[in-house]
Amino acid sequence: MQPVPISEVAKQFGLRSSALRYYERIGLLPAATISGGRRHYDATILNRISIIQRARAVGFSLAEIRGLFEGYADAVPASRRWQELTKRKQAELEGAVRKIRDMQDLLEKMGGCGCETLDACGSVMRSRRKTC
Repeated sequence: MQPVPISEVAKQFGLRSSALRYYERIGLLPAATISGGRRHYDATILNRISIIQRARAVGFSLAEIRGLFEGYADAVPASRRWQELTKRKQAELEGAVRKIRDMQDLLEKMGGCGCETLDACGSVMRSRRKTC
């Protein structure tokens, strides 16, 4: 396969070349080869960038994505890597959902607040009453 210039890779994925160089620096991408003073990637890198972009688009952090590529021995299949990452991310999302529900409950409870002081609101928050 022909090496692909960094500018072409960036254009294909709607990224800046600086983003690709950053991905190299943090270990998401292997270093590009330099030929004729220009950076080139092996064409197989395109699949890795697809994974990075899709994972970022749905909320995975760069550190989590890097863990997919670097956090395992080479013999560990992709399916196991994704399963472990999925398990951790689902637990994180469940925690976020609980927080959102708690916030919704508080907003509902305090939305009709008729308290004269914040201290009075505090006593309502400690109680099981639905509103102030």
